[in-house]
Amino acid sequence: PIGLLQVFDSINYLGIDVYKPSIRWCTKYISKNSSKIEFIHLDMKNERYNNFGEKISNNFKFPIQDSSQDLIYLYSVFSHMELDDMRQYLKEFKRIIKIDGKIFFTAFVEKNVPDYKINPKNYIFEKFSGPLHIVRYNYQFIKNELKMAGFKIEKIFQSTEADKQSGLLIKRI
Repeated sequence: PIGLLQVFDSINYLGIDVYKPSIRWCTKYISKNSSKIEFIHLDMKNERYNNFGEKISNNFKFPIQDSSQDLIYLYSVFSHMELDDMRQYLKEFKRIIKIDGKIFFTAFVEKNVPDYKINPKNYIFEKFSGPLHIVRYNYQFIKNELKMAGFKIEKIFQSTEADKQSGLLIKRI
C-alpha cells in the first residue's frame, strides 16, 4: 500500500493475511496514519504461515461486500497455498470483484510441468524451507482453473517476479 499511496491521492486499501505478525506490523506502521488503510488477520489454516487456523471450507467468505473491489492484488499467496484453498479464494474473488475489476497475482506457473506440485524436486532451491515453500502450476492447468472459476488471463508476465514467479493479470469472463 505504501507505493500506492505515493501514486494516488486517495485510496481505500484493505490488506488481509493469515500470518498474524505481518498484520500486526502493517497495522502499527502503515495504517496508523490513515483511516483509508486497514489490515485484517484472517485466521485460516495454512501449513506454512498459520498451522492452527480454521480450515477453509466451501462456506468461506472474505469480510468484504459483493461487487465492491476494483482491484485484488496477491503477491506470493497462491505460491504457498493448497489447490483447494486457491479454488475457494477464486470463488470469493468472483463474488467481491466489480464486473470490470482486475486481479493480479503471482505464482510459479510454467509450461511442460505437472499440473500442480508442492515443493517440486530440483526446482529453484536445493532445499525447501518447510511446507508449501513452492507451489508450482502448469500454465494450461492454471488457465483451466481460472476459466472454471469465471476468469481469464489478460496478461502473463513470465518469470518476472520474486524467485522467478510469474505475474498474472486476470479479469472476469
